[in-house]
Amino acid sequence: MQSFPSLPSNFLTNPLRDFLLKQSPKITRFFPATVQKLKLGNQKVKITNPISLTPYAGTVPCSAKCKFCCERLVRNNGELLPFQCAIEDGEYFQILKASLSQLSRIPTSFTMSGLEPTSNREWLIDCLRILRQHEQSNIGMVDSKYLYSNASGFALSSSGSRNRSRQRSTAIDLINSLVDWQPDRIDVSRHHYDPVVNQQIMQFRKGVQIQDQDVFQSTISDLKDLLPIRLDCVLQKDGIGDLDQCINYLNWAKKLGLKEVAFRSLAKLPTNSSLVRNQVFNYINNQQVPINQIVYQALKHRPKDWKLIQMKIGYYYYNLSLSYKNGMTATFEACDYDLLTKRQNSGIIYKLVLHPNGSLNASWDPTENILISKENVLSVTNPETFSTNRREHKFENVHRESN
Repeated sequence: MQSFPSLPSNFLTNPLRDFLLKQSPKITRFFPATVQKLKLGNQKVKITNPISLTPYAGTVPCSAKCKFCCERLVRNNGELLPFQCAIEDGEYFQILKASLSQLSRIPTSFTMSGLEPTSNREWLIDCLRILRQHEQSNIGMVDSKYLYSNASGFALSSSGSRNRSRQRSTAIDLINSLVDWQPDRIDVSRHHYDPVVNQQIMQFRKGVQIQDQDVFQSTISDLKDLLPIRLDCVLQKDGIGDLDQCINYLNWAKKLGLKEVAFRSLAKLPTNSSLVRNQVFNYINNQQVPINQIVYQALKHRPKDWKLIQMKIGYYYYNLSLSYKNGMTATFEACDYDLLTKRQNSGIIYKLVLHPNGSLNASWDPTENILISKENVLSVTNPETFSTNRREHKFENVHRESN
């Protein structure tokens, strides 16, 4: 019988833990395979191999205002929202190139996330172009590529838009750019199969077409034969909150022609933090669903319907992949911010984030563990890195409303 490493307190509690110990599931560890020393910025650091880099999309407000979104949590130090401190696109891409030059010949994974990456299509298209150029000059060094999105920027329906043909053209350009990038997977967030309930949770802004169920389903139909799509659903009391609802969601996803769904628990917020107890903070704490009980019910009480595939361990998250009798794969995932903080303070860098303000950090917090910044970037890289054909972006002068 095998043993498990330390696990988030909201996942793999008994009776699921003891049940899995008897099953001896296949375990895949995503950290750290190896650790290597590197000079990053002007600092000598230790990084995991491969290292994960996220160019954080935050130039414009997200197209939705999900009730549970951690990006809408507020610190009591008055820290600005990402889009309120974003630098110009040209400057950002220069720093991205500088950061990538320091990772030359280093095994790297790319994850595109942030607010909503597709809200500014031209920004994302240019970002993907730079990542492709890096990959082409570092053959075999890119480990994996992922995009996390609510799919709003992929919608080809633009009814009500003053620039309908332009919107449709940039959506097509974005899809083509992603096909060229060849991601391992695009995770599309949709938190209920009922469009009314989904809108109550995601709160898409006025005029965002993807909130319409027909538009969403036609968009998925357009994408699924071109790109690997998985739906992401956050479990919550007011949405998908039990096993039967998970099954209904899986059946709906199958009708869309998809094969995978991820069910994620709401984040376990840090026990000691400077977070303001605002509406989002309270929603996250009050809407928690016991994900371990759902998995246990599936495996223990419905063994003919569900089969355990494997367990994966990340640097602050854990997940279990199960196959359902209709041919779908369901991955149940939990994360823990206390564990994230522990990893970030370990002296080993697990994650790199290039924030909208132009700072490359070993942290999701743009004020912590800064390695390269707008102010010091010239001192850590060759000036030739900054050769760029900057073009004006349609979205650069968008009114940046407060969230």
